[in-house]
Amino acid sequence: KELIKRGLWGIFYIPIQPYIKGQMIDVHRIHVLLSKHNPKKLYNYLNNILEDSFIEKDKINEFKDKTYTHQKNDDYTNFIKKTLNYYISYQFRNKIINLLMEKFIPNENEIFENFYLTKSQILEMHNSGMVIGSHTVNHPVMSRLNFQDQESEIKDSFQFLKGVIKNFDHKTFCYPYGGFHSFTNQTERILDKENCLYSFNVENRDIDINDLLFRPQALPRYDCNHFPFGQVSQIK
Repeated sequence: KELIKRGLWGIFYIPIQPYIKGQMIDVHRIHVLLSKHNPKKLYNYLNNILEDSFIEKDKINEFKDKTYTHQKNDDYTNFIKKTLNYYISYQFRNKIINLLMEKFIPNENEIFENFYLTKSQILEMHNSGMVIGSHTVNHPVMSRLNFQDQESEIKDSFQFLKGVIKNFDHKTFCYPYGGFHSFTNQTERILDKENCLYSFNVENRDIDINDLLFRPQALPRYDCNHFPFGQVSQIK
């Protein structure tokens, strides 16, 4: 409403799992955990329930120096985010986050009820001139998925949005997490095949004409952590 009042428009990228499964996506559950509890306390509990077999060791070398480099996190927060978002096998990730939520956020259902836009609000935003884009189904690190799973994340997301917005003819995508480490050439080819007009990566610079002409599926955007008040604050 504030954008409309000011005569402005924006692009909003929506992960669709909350609408098809009725639950928060894991990355948001991690945000809630860290915003409500001391990171050291979460770290200690996580260390107690993690097993070595849950961690994909090759992912540590692949992602450790490429993630959360622009956030002012303490060591405990970095460990939690890197472990749960990049290092842990997706086979075990949801199970571990479920245990953390049961222990520290017993009222998750109450938080979920008001955490996301409703379908009618999405449609209202579209009808008011806002652009609604795809942010996958489950918000995974796309480079960690095989071709088929990447394709499902993209196609199913666009299909859902088309069901909510009948005249959904402006297809745009934003990579979960962002950064060149978070997607592959395969991801870009899938987006081209889906007739996606453009996609946003995280690269802290302005868009230039070469981006638009030669790599529209990896347009740069600024990391919100670089802006004042861009980081997550305490959720009361």
